[in-house]
Order: sequence, then C-alpha cells, then structure tokens
Amino acid sequence: MKTEKKEISTNEQVMMECPLCGKTHRVEKKLQLAHAIVKGEKVHYHELFFVCGNCEDGENEFIPADAMDENLLAARNAYRSAHGMFTSYMIVDLRKSYGLTQRELSNMLGWGGATISRYESKMIQDETHDEILHVVSEDALEAMKYLEKNKGNFDEKRFGEIAAAIQEKISRTSLNYMTQKLLEARYMEFKSRDDLTGGTKLDIGKICSMASYFAQKCHGGLFKVKLMKLLWYADAVFYREHGHAMSGLVYQHKPLGALPVGHYELMGVISHEELYDNFEETAYKILPSENYDESCFTEDELNVLNKVVSHFKSYTGKEMADVMHKEDAYVLTADQAYIPYSLAKHVTI
Repeated sequence: MKTEKKEISTNEQVMMECPLCGKTHRVEKKLQLAHAIVKGEKVHYHELFFVCGNCEDGENEFIPADAMDENLLAARNAYRSAHGMFTSYMIVDLRKSYGLTQRELSNMLGWGGATISRYESKMIQDETHDEILHVVSEDALEAMKYLEKNKGNFDEKRFGEIAAAIQEKISRTSLNYMTQKLLEARYMEFKSRDDLTGGTKLDIGKICSMASYFAQKCHGGLFKVKLMKLLWYADAVFYREHGHAMSGLVYQHKPLGALPVGHYELMGVISHEELYDNFEETAYKILPSENYDESCFTEDELNVLNKVVSHFKSYTGKEMADVMHKEDAYVLTADQAYIPYSLAKHVTI
C-alpha cells in the first residue's frame, strides 16, 4: 500500500505502549489518505496511524498490528463500495437487524459456519454471496425463505426466536416497501439521462444515505424543509463539479425553493420521527438510518456533501430558502416548473 500525505486530524489521543520510544503514554491518532491495489484495482481509503510526541518529526509515526488489520479492511471496503457490494459494516448491520450472530447468519443462508466472520473481518465476498446479502437485506420475506430452507441448522427454540424477529421486520418494512414503489412510479416519466435528472437514475438508497449524513452533521437537529434544500445543493454542486447529479432526484420551483418530486413519498423511506406542536402541526425530524455506512459514498461525493453541510450547518430551513431564491437555477425557472440541472453551473457555493 502507498500513502498520500494528506493528514486528517481526529483530535483524539489514546494511551498505549509506544513502539518508538518504548514508553506508555498518550499518542495522537490520525488518518491520512492512502491508496492500495485490491483485486487489481487502485482504491483510495483513509489509513489509520499514530504519532509519538516524544520522537523527532519524520520518525514519529507508526502503525500497530491491529491498526494494520483495520487499514486492510478499510481498503477492501473501499473496493466493495466502489462496486456496489456490501461492506463489512453493512454485513454487521444486516445480521444485527435480524438479531443474529455471525455463525447464525451463515447457517441461515446455508453457508459455511465461519463465512460471515471472514467477510466481516478480511475476505471480500464473491458476487453470488453478495447478491444474496442484498436480497435478504432488502426483503425480509426472502430472509424468512432462507431461514425455512435451512431450519435444520437451528434448534427449535432459536428458530422460533429468529423467525419472530424476521416477522417483526416484515411488518415494519412492508409500508416502507410500498412507499418506495410509489416513489419509483412517480419517476417513471423521467428519463435517466436528461437535464431534469442530472443524467442520473433515481437512487433511493443513495438519497437515504445522504439524509443520514446530513442528520449526523447537523447537530442542532435536521428537519424536512432544510433537508430538501441540502439535497438540492448537494445535487447541484456535484453536477457542477462532475457533470451529473448524485441522487437522480427531479426538483420543482416551489414557494420555499427547490423541492423534490415525490417529497411526500420520499419522507416515507427516509428515517425520521414526527414531532407535534399542540397536536396540530407536524415537524419531521430526520434521523440517521439503522444501516447507514459512510463508505457507500465515493471520495468526490463526500467532499461535496461536506462542502454543502459546512456552508449551511448553522442555517435554518427558512434561511436556506431565502438563499435559494437568489440562485439562477431558481430565478430562471418558472413557478411549478422542473429545474434543469444545466442551470446549476452557477450555484453560489
């Protein structure tokens, strides 16, 4: 692996026995942009290393053995993310969503008992296994089918417990599934390669991850109006810098600024809680989704998301709307009309 010297301070110090000076003391934990060759492809990832304050510059950095393993996993996850595969963290979230141990998920899918353990710690899954992981993650009914098929791998009590957990998820996600289908139906009229979609096919998973990212970064709380503005700015800036949108959302000229087509359905697939004011008005507070994993974004996408949230972190939704009303893309689009992405080249941030 080769490392590019682009340090990112974590503002974190840890107590450990330093292999450089031989003393036990606090060392600084840092990240730096690195690249590696994984399966013949160059991938970029954030490499963990430590700095000893007792040593001279140039000879004060080290990577312990456990951090080396973590860095190898980060590189492999970068490869998996670039290919739309389940990362190790997504596999962990998947089995936890069904209340399974590593061996139990392997047994449920009919794989070798240590398979999931290897996928979570070091190995990259093959395409067939990755497709199965996607299927049982997206459709709890399919997970139930796999459990029934491999019922013999569990005792009766544990089988019943797992089946109950899957059934609960089926009940929770059935409405979400129908809402997603309604949203996809709203977008059937839009071509994936035109100026209204930014040349990008609607990606609901990416949109949910964008919402989770913004929810984590907006420490004062993120609500629906501001989220919709953040989504447009992220798509607009990414289009300006890379020639295509991130999400595939189509936006309309509305009184409070750019608003995605199907925003009501969109709230049905984005994690949120409803807050009531005297049981009359509803505010939708956006929450990070259960299986959110930042590695689903490319480095370019993360750069744009960070640029947008850093610029608007302290803004309210109303303040963002006031700024958006002055954007060329909004001003040059008629009321209620769809906003062309080509107008985003003059977005102000």
